[in-house]
Amino acid sequence: MKWIILITGIIFEVLGTICMKYAEGFTKLVPSILVFVF
Repeated sequence: MKWIILITGIIFEVLGTICMKYAEGFTKLVPSILVFVF
């Protein structure tokens, strides 16, 4: 169970970082919202 939580956290961190790239300085709405979600 601990491994599943760790892997989920890593996936969310990577997705948040990718969305930060696409947010372009938080000028695009959807990627900016996803940064805060992830």
